[in-house]
Amino acid sequence: LNKGNICITKTSPPEVQKAYYIQFKRDFTLFLRSRAREIMPGGCMVFTFLGSTKSTDPNSIHEVLGSTVYDMVLEGIIKEEELDEFNILLYLAGVEEVKQLIEAEGSFVVNKLETFTIDWSVDTTQNLSSRA
Repeated sequence: LNKGNICITKTSPPEVQKAYYIQFKRDFTLFLRSRAREIMPGGCMVFTFLGSTKSTDPNSIHEVLGSTVYDMVLEGIIKEEELDEFNILLYLAGVEEVKQLIEAEGSFVVNKLETFTIDWSVDTTQNLSSRA
């Protein structure tokens, strides 16, 4: 269903993207409920995790990972069938998705929500042996 990809990417079919989101929603809601039982009344919590700007940035972590593994197929290191059978079940939610799920679950109040970006781009033309 997600042929040629190891994770959700801009080329993944809409049904794959939807399935990843549904699973993320389930898991994140359960995570919030579990943490709510652990925190003392009036307590606070800080979340730090990978997210997404929902852009089609070719240097996003998903695109870099996918490109790297696909290069391994082209080099004969792994078979294309193995690529198609493997998926990293990682959904990088956007800020609004996270905020909406926190509010919908109801155990927490979002006082502050900040984002920062990481440049995942690399010089893919550089020979690894020359990095010594």
